[in-house]
Amino acid sequence: MKAITKDLEICAVYMIINTKNGKRYIGSSKNVRIRMWDHRAELRHNYHANYLLQNDWNEYGEDSFEYSIIEVCNIDDKFVREKFYIDTLKPEYNICIDDVVNPPQMKESHKKQSITRKARMATGEISVTNNKPVFVYYKDGSFVGKWISIKAAARALGIHCSSAHRVVQGIDTQTNGYKFFLEPQEYVAPFNKKKADNSKKYIVTNIETNEEIEFESLLKMNEYFNTSVKARNFILSNKPYKGKYMIKYKTAVS
Repeated sequence: MKAITKDLEICAVYMIINTKNGKRYIGSSKNVRIRMWDHRAELRHNYHANYLLQNDWNEYGEDSFEYSIIEVCNIDDKFVREKFYIDTLKPEYNICIDDVVNPPQMKESHKKQSITRKARMATGEISVTNNKPVFVYYKDGSFVGKWISIKAAARALGIHCSSAHRVVQGIDTQTNGYKFFLEPQEYVAPFNKKKADNSKKYIVTNIETNEEIEFESLLKMNEYFNTSVKARNFILSNKPYKGKYMIKYKTAVS
């Protein structure tokens, strides 16, 4: 997969294509660069929520996948444009073609939406699945609502399903200010999303050549790799980035 460059910091509908078999995945994001980073990281670490895309990535390899911008659009239109291209092109990797994420709902509409969904399920318009219910809380600790599945909650809140799954699995602590639980919580401590700490110094060692490079900040290291490195994850797991770069803090962090 080619480099994810700064010119992708746009709101657009994008496509990922398998150059070996021609299969496609279509999505949309208010910042395609960040979204493509997420896709690539999840695929590389074998936990992407789209099992069809993940299976072919594992089989054919990263070099067999490319991405492109289909249409630059406004944030308010991106879901509509995404659905248009999914309906028109019928991309093979989009598992739920009729379930494109809906635009984010305001908090006051959550209760109304829940009532509407129950009515649609009662008429058979929406099937009742065996998925486990999920309980969602906001960053101030308040209860947002209960949904019949993680996918349903993600759709209602305008969050990618894979991001919600990562919170439930404990990989991430929150996403977009929301926490997801499979059981109701008596108390959820309020939290503030911390900004990335760019003040720490890092040392990157190429395990193939033993070459060491020192970076004054996380920002400098990201610029060097032309990507977004979640350094802390690699430091804690003691796993090499891109299979050959060991990352560590220059000084111990208390």
